[in-house]
Amino acid sequence: DRQAARGSDKLLEYLWHEQEMPELLDEAIMWMLVTGRGFLRVGWDSNAGPDLELPNYEGISMDMLMGGANVPMEFMSMGEIVTDVIPPFNMHVDPSATSISKARWAGDEAYMHVEEAKNRWPDFADKMTPDGGQDVYYNYARRLLYESDSKQTSQDIQDVITVKTLYVREGNGVRKLVIAGNIVVEDIDSPFGRKFPYVDFLCFRNPGSYWGQGLVNLARNAQTSFNRARSTFMEMMKKTGNPQWLVAKGAGVKQQDLTDEPGGVIHYNPIGMAPVTQLPGVQPPPGWQQLMSIDLQDMRDQMGILDVLRGDNPPGVRS
Repeated sequence: DRQAARGSDKLLEYLWHEQEMPELLDEAIMWMLVTGRGFLRVGWDSNAGPDLELPNYEGISMDMLMGGANVPMEFMSMGEIVTDVIPPFNMHVDPSATSISKARWAGDEAYMHVEEAKNRWPDFADKMTPDGGQDVYYNYARRLLYESDSKQTSQDIQDVITVKTLYVREGNGVRKLVIAGNIVVEDIDSPFGRKFPYVDFLCFRNPGSYWGQGLVNLARNAQTSFNRARSTFMEMMKKTGNPQWLVAKGAGVKQQDLTDEPGGVIHYNPIGMAPVTQLPGVQPPPGWQQLMSIDLQDMRDQMGILDVLRGDNPPGVRS
């Protein structure tokens, strides 16, 4: 038993590093802190792993084998464990459930090149067509292109197809459905028994709801106040650095001659000594820096960013 435990521990350690779990956990926890929930999907991909050369006995009877018939060989994937991070925006859970273990159904959607989908499900290849992905958020650069109406977006995702995987509880088992585009390519009993292949992480619970709250949501009010104060200060700096001009009627000064160019010379008609002067800039009111400091400290307190984490000694500590 001890040797079996040591062997299992070594196998787990090998798979942990083989699956790059520290990096995956970092990403899942980042999603948890930002949105309130993070997700890992742990499954088995029968098309992955090294290829094995195995005999194909299909269509060969025992009599033929006893008679010395040649058995053809074929290559078959060995399969392997696959672990993925599922962004919360691509994860769907039964809205009536408060935990994924009690959910009637759960699923996720991903984006795949249409040729890869055709190779994975060859029986439905002739029916598959790209749909461009239902949500272009999955790449921030593509989202920027999409929002700016750039033609590059349609070229970038024109071969993408949306693949949805859904697990539904039925009686004592779970049904697995896979939909590529609008075509059901898999409808089988789940290989994971009664459990869903998802591991979820919760930041702060919302009572009565499955979806939690993240640190970003808690700090939103302080962040909004901080942003407004900073925007107001920038506007004041802009006005102070380039205040308005006071031009008397009849001075003969054109609008385009009034600039903030350093050392600029403005020519005006001296008849009647009509003045051209620039108004003094308005200084920021006292206390704006203190307001921003309070907002910043509120955000750090709410998000747990302590002095020690920032590399600073707490007040009164010299070590």
